This record gives sequence, C-alpha cells and structure tokens, in this order.
Amino acid sequence: MPGVASLNAHQYYAHPRNAFWPIMANIFDFDVNLTYDVRIEKLIASGVAVWDVLSECIRPGSLDSDIKAGSRIPNDFATFFKEHSDIKVVGFNGQEAQKSFKKYVLPKVNCDGVCFVQLPSTSPAHTLRLEEKTQIWRDKLCQ
Repeated sequence: MPGVASLNAHQYYAHPRNAFWPIMANIFDFDVNLTYDVRIEKLIASGVAVWDVLSECIRPGSLDSDIKAGSRIPNDFATFFKEHSDIKVVGFNGQEAQKSFKKYVLPKVNCDGVCFVQLPSTSPAHTLRLEEKTQIWRDKLCQ
C-alpha cells in the first residue's frame, strides 16, 4: 500500500526520499524531475505498469509492518492478468508486496509464464544505497 505521503498526494512513491522514481529514471533513461504525469507516461512507454497488490488495508502510518491482521483486501489481479496477457515479469517492491501477493492473489489467478521477482524496497527505511538498489532492480527487471 502507498505510504501516507503518496496517499495524500494521490501519486505513487510521493515521499521525497523514496528511491522508486530515481531508480526508474535511471533504468528507463528519463529525467526524474519531470512532472508526475510525464513520469507515468515514460513508464508506460517503457512497458511498465505500477499497481498495488492491496486495494485496501488498515494501517496507521506508512510502515507495512503496521498493517492490521485480517484487513488486507487484494486488487483484482484475475481480471488484470486476463486483460494484460502479455505481462512477462512482475516485480515486488519489498517483502510485504510479495508476501501479500502469494497469500491473497496467487491461489486465485492464472499467471502461467509470468516471472515473479522480489526487489529491494525503495522505501527510505530500507537502507541499501541507491546505486545498489538500482543495480538489483535493473538486473531483475531487465532480464
């Protein structure tokens, strides 16, 4: 789920210290300072979609570890995969996304041929250096 800054801004990865946009700009060769709408266009043009595993949950604050047990409601991935049958790779931004997907989505969807990859969280709470995160994301997403 998006953090408080992202929810308030109605934008993915709006926290100024989140590494998502710098990583995407580096991998897909665009200016990280472009407007949000143009950055989204750059991702789409690069064949990248961004979508939360969960459509709803109860969580005070921004930490995934604070998600209340029993409150996770997944997005409709069955329809998503039917409508986007050309998806080859799904990358999970952090452990919670992958954990929730495996538990709440994977048993209910057909996603044969899709490669699932765990990526280091772009959150400022995840302490790998930006260069390390970027290289891992590049290696795993651009196989």
